[in-house]
Amino acid sequence: LAFLDGLNVLEPFGREFDSPVFELYAELKTIRPIGDGTHARLSLVSDNRLFNGIWFKCKNAKDDPFPVAVGQSYRVVFVLKANNYQNKRTLDIQVLHMALETTPLTQT
Repeated sequence: LAFLDGLNVLEPFGREFDSPVFELYAELKTIRPIGDGTHARLSLVSDNRLFNGIWFKCKNAKDDPFPVAVGQSYRVVFVLKANNYQNKRTLDIQVLHMALETTPLTQT
């Protein structure tokens, strides 16, 4: 959350000044539909760290299967968000894209 708060000093984000986008290699631990069924709540694990998040419009229709499977490893593209629920503030990721990945990303 401290990192996210530090990013917020760069605001405002918007047209032609998008929010910072991040990339992560992670294993999908859980996924469940929320809202109208086209959105998902999920959890990912990378380097023994748990990341909870949301993925809007991951499916075209509520009866479509998820495009990802629990237990598989993915390259995840996301933005950071603060989740304020019942007076508790936590860090969430908002998934923009997930692609099957067979090898870890290398750090430079």
